[in-house]
Amino acid sequence: MSETMESPLRYRRRTTAGLPDFQGTTRSLDPAQLRETWAPWVDLSLSPRTHTAIRNAHFLGLPWSAATDSQGDELLDRPWFAILHAGGLRSWVLAQARIPDFLSGKEQQNDAEVPEPMLRLREDLARPLTDFTPLRRLTLVALMAAMTSSEQLRAVPDPAGTDPLTQHLRYERARALHQWDAANPEYAGVYADLAHHAVEPALRVMAAGKMIAHTIRVNRSTDEASEWVETGRRALGDLTTGPAWLIHLVTSRYHRAAALYFHKTKHREQTTAALASASEEDENLHRAAGENLLIAQLARENRRIILESTVKSRIGAAPDSIAQACAELDELDPAYPSSQFFLGELHYRAGAVEQAAGHFERGGRGGAVRGAMSAFRAYECRAELGDAAGARRCLDLLHDLDPAADVAGYLDELRTRHEPVESGAPR
Repeated sequence: MSETMESPLRYRRRTTAGLPDFQGTTRSLDPAQLRETWAPWVDLSLSPRTHTAIRNAHFLGLPWSAATDSQGDELLDRPWFAILHAGGLRSWVLAQARIPDFLSGKEQQNDAEVPEPMLRLREDLARPLTDFTPLRRLTLVALMAAMTSSEQLRAVPDPAGTDPLTQHLRYERARALHQWDAANPEYAGVYADLAHHAVEPALRVMAAGKMIAHTIRVNRSTDEASEWVETGRRALGDLTTGPAWLIHLVTSRYHRAAALYFHKTKHREQTTAALASASEEDENLHRAAGENLLIAQLARENRRIILESTVKSRIGAAPDSIAQACAELDELDPAYPSSQFFLGELHYRAGAVEQAAGHFERGGRGGAVRGAMSAFRAYECRAELGDAAGARRCLDLLHDLDPAADVAGYLDELRTRHEPVESGAPR
């Protein structure tokens, strides 16, 4: 119940080849808002409006943007974030925001125009990973994954070694490459090996969690997933020493992974219980964070995933049955496309079409591919409600998010339902 990959598109497109042409001014989307909500993907900075999941890149990028990159804690200096997006998504978001990609260097840019953190990072990405210390190498791989720019790691062999840093690097490299090819058995093989043989119980638990998700989403086998639930449970039993924040974080993640298994096997009570256990550990994690901003971000990210998992597990039920989770998710990430998309689906399935349309439109204004899907669902809801002007507004938004979308065709369909339609719609 996390969001490693974007889902397939649900709307028609005129072409499926490559990145669409985002030239020209927007009709409904606010590019300035996108620059704030996705700020770390632009230049590793942070804005109060930045989506929770994207904040990870800011913290991972501190070695390139801050005077110091150390928390003074060997474990905390390592990457422990969970959320990854589909490989290459950052390029799409930057195009939606109508800003250059300072990391790729593909656009014609003078070095003076490139933010200094991105210039430093770009220079390091041009060097072999072996040039760096083990910790910096690990951080760089995790950052490349957080920026969805990890494709070049395909040429980097799976590192050999049984020390904790090397095993953690294997885990992060597998996660990074999984962004591009979820079905590749090599990456699942790394998770499986670490789930059984990692020196640290925390890494064994996290690798088992990845195998639960992999066997369900890729192998489509709940029987295999059941075995990994047990493997993770045994590893969790060994997690008895270490900093409190790490124990709470990893334990919460295990229960969330188990909730995915129970949800897919239609064990509703066990799903609810597992999510409750994940939430309890998350509350402990928040308390353990104190004033440490990095641990607070780990807790914030973890909470967001639990809340979204709760919403997804209850689609088809009454929103009032999880009203607190809905309100908290809406407050935590009011414009994050994934959160708003699933809040929209929850309300739509319950017959609350007006509320669903609001969530879908807010999700659309959050950008990314999921945002385009959300804008389309907002259009469908507005059309169903008989709101022709609102439906057209959502088509404008869809056009801004994906110029290859068949907006003209949908406008024709709208016109047959609601005559007359204002002129001047995008074609």
